[in-house]
Amino acid sequence: MRWYEEQFRLCQQKWFGTSSKKTPNNQLALELFNEAEKESDSETPEPAVETITYRRKKKRGHRNKSVQNLPIETFEYRLPDEEQVYSCCGGALHEMSVEVRKEVTIVPCGSIGNRT
Repeated sequence: MRWYEEQFRLCQQKWFGTSSKKTPNNQLALELFNEAEKESDSETPEPAVETITYRRKKKRGHRNKSVQNLPIETFEYRLPDEEQVYSCCGGALHEMSVEVRKEVTIVPCGSIGNRT
């Protein structure tokens, strides 16, 4: 059991421990990506960043204006007469609500508005 615990610790050290690819302190480091900082003038002030203090309003209401002149087709879905009866008491069903869905159907030669 101790051997497995030791193997587990060694594996964790290998995965999460310090890297073996560190450079020694006496080795010179190559500064390949610091060219811009070396050549820049340190006395030049950084430009000020402007902050936007307003929010743009969202444009609304253009769909109704653009669809207003399209021809409208209305589809109604009704149950057959034999299905318009309550199963518990045999009374007639009545209309409780109407769901209206508006969509625009685009066909190659024009557009048609549908209301279902």
